[in-house]
Amino acid sequence: MEKKSQMLQKLTLKERVYLRYALSGYNAHQIADLLHRSKRTVESHLRNIRIKFDCRNKSQLFDLALKHGLIRLHI
Repeated sequence: MEKKSQMLQKLTLKERVYLRYALSGYNAHQIADLLHRSKRTVESHLRNIRIKFDCRNKSQLFDLALKHGLIRLHI
């Protein structure tokens, strides 16, 4: 299993920002509004992130991030 730092090294700085918002529950439209980008730009970055980690959807990306310590659940 890759460590958190190894996973993050695969991402550009911009991708890390988009990933942080996506994993916090924001959708592409909300991220676009927050970062003053087009929805299409956001979707493109999120797609690139999923490709880098071989994830088909946001749920798989969330699961991967949880397993590798990029996020934590507070129950």
